[in-house]
Amino acid sequence: MSGHGITDKNVSIFVERVTRAQEDERLRISRELHDTTIQSLIMVLHQLERYLSDNQELNIMHMRFIINIQDSIKTILQEVRHLSQNLRPSIIDHLGLLPAIEFLLQTLEISSSIKTILHIEGKSRPLNKDMELIVFRIIQEALSNVKRHSEANLVEVTIKFEEDIRFYIADNGKGIEDSATSMLDFMQQGKLGLAGMSERAKLLGGDMKIVSSADKGTTIEICIPEGPTPNLRTY
Repeated sequence: MSGHGITDKNVSIFVERVTRAQEDERLRISRELHDTTIQSLIMVLHQLERYLSDNQELNIMHMRFIINIQDSIKTILQEVRHLSQNLRPSIIDHLGLLPAIEFLLQTLEISSSIKTILHIEGKSRPLNKDMELIVFRIIQEALSNVKRHSEANLVEVTIKFEEDIRFYIADNGKGIEDSATSMLDFMQQGKLGLAGMSERAKLLGGDMKIVSSADKGTTIEICIPEGPTPNLRTY
């Protein structure tokens, strides 16, 4: 076995461990935000409401000041709820993968000038919850890369239900220069997000391919086989 092969294997093990640690940490932070931070903000809002109710003789300046604080806390509360939702997407648990992907695309359109299109080909079928979460993370990272780096104004997500399940994320942006072909390449180029996506696909027994050229956009293809996934650990 070549030295390069050994290095690839070591990098794969490292990224797998990091990927799993990230998911565990996201779950922990999401729970803490929901159980502690969000509840504390709600309690402060209630305290301010009671204060205003019990002190109606306040002059208009002080009352407006407190109302402005309430509005700021409500904004922060919405942002924290959104952060908690992104860290651990409950929509997957409640509705499944396809509605969760639609949610990602809607969020991308709202937060950017990028138009999104979702194509479903074949008869859709559910994956188990752990697989759905990992696929969600791959697509979430891919869309984040489109938003941050591609300069695209259109992204299309295509899901093909065949013997395997294939996911395509295609944008019309500037493309990826010096497109990597292996996880080691991703790591050496500092593309940790792509390395994590590739490793997540491997956790499901699948693989990831990237086709990209300058000014012609980028297409990421993830192929996930159905059946047992021995590398998958329940998160």
